[in-house]
Amino acid sequence: MNIYKTVVRKVFLGVISIILLIVTFTTSTYAWFKINSSASIYGFDFSVHAGEGYLISLDDEHYGNYIDSYKIKAAILNSYNSDAFVIENQELYQVSYDQDNNATKTKLSENEVTQQLKNNIYLKPLTTTNGVVLKDLYGTTSRVTQGTFVEFKLYFKAASSEAEDRFNYGIYVLGEDMEQRDGSVVKKTTITTNNTADGLVNLKANLNTYAKIEGQLVPKVYNVGDSIRVDTSNAIRMSITDEASSKATIYELTNEYDLGSYATDYDKENDIRTEVSDETKAELDRLYNSNYNAMYTYYNNTQPYSPLTSKLLAFENKPETIRTLTSDTVLTRVQSGSNSKLLTFRFWLEGWDADCFDGITESINVNLSFGSKKMDWESNEN
Repeated sequence: MNIYKTVVRKVFLGVISIILLIVTFTTSTYAWFKINSSASIYGFDFSVHAGEGYLISLDDEHYGNYIDSYKIKAAILNSYNSDAFVIENQELYQVSYDQDNNATKTKLSENEVTQQLKNNIYLKPLTTTNGVVLKDLYGTTSRVTQGTFVEFKLYFKAASSEAEDRFNYGIYVLGEDMEQRDGSVVKKTTITTNNTADGLVNLKANLNTYAKIEGQLVPKVYNVGDSIRVDTSNAIRMSITDEASSKATIYELTNEYDLGSYATDYDKENDIRTEVSDETKAELDRLYNSNYNAMYTYYNNTQPYSPLTSKLLAFENKPETIRTLTSDTVLTRVQSGSNSKLLTFRFWLEGWDADCFDGITESINVNLSFGSKKMDWESNEN
């Protein structure tokens, strides 16, 4: 059975603000598979700012400390289809052909760019082991040209081109609110959901998950007719790849309504590792045991003749994600007098996530903040 016949298209609405780099975007939300669920379609809305110490660019030529929404959205469409959407002099043109194959280029306004994004970008359930190659749950590689995930690239370089200035900054994702020199506060990185009907899903089949009862997380079975809160933003993944090292860092940002991380074959009763505490095993069980994964158990109960059982993700193959943000994870470094660094940003809907199902999400708001810290000049690692 083709899983895409049962997938509700999901695009997310976000706003990203950054200390030294602020990226703001909006999209719409669709969920795992459709059972009387619906969502509105929104366009993207990006803006990018840079701060002290470095500059940013979309093309490694035009650098500055600000990239407006139009240019970011143009870059996304250009990544999606570089034949149909061409960037010239930082403007986006759509290319069309007549019956004689003569090309005509038409400059698109920001509203027209937004409409093109609405028409072409539909997030579908994907997964990855490395944050770079994304595949559907049947193992087929998904490409950015299919519009099933969002991708854009940014170049970073030190504000000074003189090596003797000895500037060396490490860039990281901000996990705490931070006050800037002018007294303004940049909010920490969050991904939240704007739900309709308080995010409640009326179940058409049973599902297994964990629930907080009297302050304790315990296994719980929800039955047909019950309602359960689902924040599908918890299923969004973001990876940031430093192309100089080909290293990708995957972020999984969740809230208190997180139903679990990945449906895998993990079972704490079979985990014989003595170096792992019982408390850690219990948390691993909640996050990765498919028997308590809401999406997995719900899907199999609604599709008994086409279950996901044979495709279950192996625990040892699950991607490593960052759930707690600290300055310890440096994405890349920029140095005065050195070449620029290229980072690739990808956003997708994680198909094995427990929250990736039958959502009624209206929109997802993403506040992604980056900070920078001064590094020793002798530190040349990526």
